[in-house]
Amino acid sequence: MRKFMLTVLAVCLAACASASTLRQQIEAVYAKFCKYAVSGNVDGVMSLMDPSFHQVGMNGDVMNCDQMRKTWETMKATVKDAKARVVVNELHAYGDEVSAWVTVFVDFKMKQGTKWVQTSYKGKYVECLRKTAEGWKFIHSNEVREF
Repeated sequence: MRKFMLTVLAVCLAACASASTLRQQIEAVYAKFCKYAVSGNVDGVMSLMDPSFHQVGMNGDVMNCDQMRKTWETMKATVKDAKARVVVNELHAYGDEVSAWVTVFVDFKMKQGTKWVQTSYKGKYVECLRKTAEGWKFIHSNEVREF
């Protein structure tokens, strides 16, 4: 019985260590995403997306990878002094894929006419990432009201 309990404990500890490592990996992806986003590095942002990537907004609009690149290019010209932070609220792993429930906080100045207006954004997303040979890649993003 003691041997069984030690085996169960070892399995639980290994699972906890694996989950912690996975969380660290995914948080590192989001940190990299924020770094690229606030610096206007569109190629960097896009390097984190799988070619099959698509995003669904709360209104049901769907954007593929090419449309997302155009959106980021537009934002690059109309946004400055951005600060971004992503909180990973929850993770669910299955094989080489992870579903992440995240909250995004962004403060930035947006160009409106000839003026720069201070703006803040808070959004919630459920996103799916896939582990590839090049690292974790976003494959799907869904903006949600709450979770």
